[in-house]
Amino acid sequence: MLYNRIEGLLTGFTHRPAVTLFFSLSFALFCSNAYSELSLNGSAIYKDLGKQQFVAGLFVDTIQDSASTIQLEDSPKRMEVRMLNNYSKRRWLNLWMQSISINNDRESFSGSAQEVIDIMQAPKSAPHKGDIIEYIYHPEQGTSMRFNGTELVSNYPKNVFNILLRTWIGPIPPSTTFKDQLLGLETTDEAVEAEELLSSVTPTSSRVALAASWIAEPIIEAIAPKAVPEAKIAAKAAEVPIPKVVAENLSAKPTDENVELASSSEPTPEELAAKRGRRRRN
Repeated sequence: MLYNRIEGLLTGFTHRPAVTLFFSLSFALFCSNAYSELSLNGSAIYKDLGKQQFVAGLFVDTIQDSASTIQLEDSPKRMEVRMLNNYSKRRWLNLWMQSISINNDRESFSGSAQEVIDIMQAPKSAPHKGDIIEYIYHPEQGTSMRFNGTELVSNYPKNVFNILLRTWIGPIPPSTTFKDQLLGLETTDEAVEAEELLSSVTPTSSRVALAASWIAEPIIEAIAPKAVPEAKIAAKAAEVPIPKVVAENLSAKPTDENVELASSSEPTPEELAAKRGRRRRN
């Protein structure tokens, strides 16, 4: 099963400790971006086991009450999830994969299976209460995903966004009321509560920093060589022994052996003539 494949890819993920980052900028700063001009089409609260689990908000360029029109329009859209309860990774993945499998045909889903897996495995922490998860589509930038303001996935095809969108407004949504509220067809007290939660639920600063740490590059500081005082260098140089040159025979007097060798050289013409004269007299 595809879910088992995804679960296998997530095996070994560990919770990394939050690091100190520049999250002192207000949370509203990273929410104010190129997508802030989108309008809220509708909001709904997802319930399970009798408890509110998360609030969903569907933001579009032009408000529509038709699910097919929203899916077909090639305009910016955003699915926003604000967690009202803690989830385990397994339970969160199972929720999405079940909805994806019943709302998408095999052909459209199989062509983007790897991208869906990437989006599901991008967060390195299970969703906690207060976390904000966003799935975004832009005609020029494709599909992206943000977790507590940090972009973890980007430049994926449009089909990836539509696969996720169908889990909310597709043929088999979490409930008919859930879908109708996202399409703005119901304005009940629950819909009003959902809209209020969309603006009031925010992550803690530690969760914002944790998400940012997943893509932060480690800071490597170059280690400069320690300066050595000149006096210390001179002292070390003085400790190095200077090799002695021994020249024992440089000024020695010639030995008898040297004289004999010198006298055994070739005779001169005068010496040869003297030798011949001595032989004739003899």
